[in-house]
Amino acid sequence: MLPKLLKEKKPGESLRVWVPACSSGEEAYSMAIMLLEIQDGLQTDIPIQLFATDLSEQAIGKARAGLYTKKDLELMSPLRIQRFFTKTDGDYRITKSVRDICIFAPHNILTDPPFSRLDFISCCNLFIYLDTAAQKKAVRTFHYALNEGAYLMVGKSESIGTAPTLFEDYNKKFKIYVRKNKSGESMPGLSNNIARKYLQLQNTGPRTTKLSNSKKSAPVSSRNLESAIDAILISNHMPATVVINYNMDIQQFRGTTDFFLTHPAGKATFNILKMARPEIAFELRTTISNVIKNK
Repeated sequence: MLPKLLKEKKPGESLRVWVPACSSGEEAYSMAIMLLEIQDGLQTDIPIQLFATDLSEQAIGKARAGLYTKKDLELMSPLRIQRFFTKTDGDYRITKSVRDICIFAPHNILTDPPFSRLDFISCCNLFIYLDTAAQKKAVRTFHYALNEGAYLMVGKSESIGTAPTLFEDYNKKFKIYVRKNKSGESMPGLSNNIARKYLQLQNTGPRTTKLSNSKKSAPVSSRNLESAIDAILISNHMPATVVINYNMDIQQFRGTTDFFLTHPAGKATFNILKMARPEIAFELRTTISNVIKNK
């Protein structure tokens, strides 16, 4: 399946994988190592983007560090340890070549927007922690996130329940399913929730400029009228917009940007890549680089 996905990629396309509930990173790094080995065998250099998320920020912190004990690696072959790890004070750290394709971020699969345009989701041992309603929502989320004909894998003791309209069996032994096309399928409950918050904020936001038909109103110059119209249009109708410089620092905000940008913990920053929410950070970085390159 994974070789097939890599072979089907056209020049300029990347393979996109999501590992939700990645815990301290073992599953994500194992998947990354497997993909790099397959890539070597196929002699291809298709870019790989592996998104790994978990509800626990503590687990994500450990995963980002990529540091494991000898006992953690007891099931891994010596050749793989030699190639993909470096010894550090008695422990083993995953090499930069593997870390570079992995993006770790905190994420709540039931409330946060999912990733999109994915080729494969590896989701082992998540469903055992979810009740039936939460499992159904997760399955709809995975269906939304995957490309048509893409794949979902769950744990050996898990299943995706009754979702015949969304997925069909691909490999029963390894619990791999293939996504069915379902036209009109929208983001399950997530986009509606965000849209509702967005509309509430838009409808209750400050209205500092008012137009009145009262004869007692002071005369308005054409320049002031133009400014008033601009203010109303920007506050009520302009899409979320920021202006940045070549250092990636935000210079101005327009519209409602709360759903795309947030202030990270620690030292204050206006760097757009540090403020971007994890589900859009990678695409944003790539897009900005292309814009600068192509002027």
